[in-house]
Amino acid sequence: MTKRLFLYLMSALFLSSCGGIDTQNDIYVQFYQSRPHDEKLFGWWKMKDQEEYYCFESENFNYLYACYISGEKLHIQGYDEYWYTSDGHIYIFQKGNRKIGMEEYQFEYFLTEDNNTIYTRQSGGEYTIWLQRSEAPDGVVD
Repeated sequence: MTKRLFLYLMSALFLSSCGGIDTQNDIYVQFYQSRPHDEKLFGWWKMKDQEEYYCFESENFNYLYACYISGEKLHIQGYDEYWYTSDGHIYIFQKGNRKIGMEEYQFEYFLTEDNNTIYTRQSGGEYTIWLQRSEAPDGVVD
């Protein structure tokens, strides 16, 4: 009887550890999607003086990044990143895998009165202009 209980516990631990990172990712994704999202952030934003674009997606709440490689080919990433807002902060979560762990980060933000510029501040530093409202970069279909 003790041997069977031991084998059962070991099997349960093994099976639960196999889906560990995927299960954690799913829990975080559901959490991030269920949190509040500042609707004023929805859409594409361009980094000031750069050819880098960010999107606070409004359907699945993905946080997308787009840039041009060698000025020509559009590269988009971030389908494994999610965002929400709370108390003047943007929270971002990046899914992990077996090689790279999950990552979370946050920064304080505020929008200008016309809602076209995001100022951010990390860890009590100075506010800096981070992003300006933009159309989707060429090659992106909304």
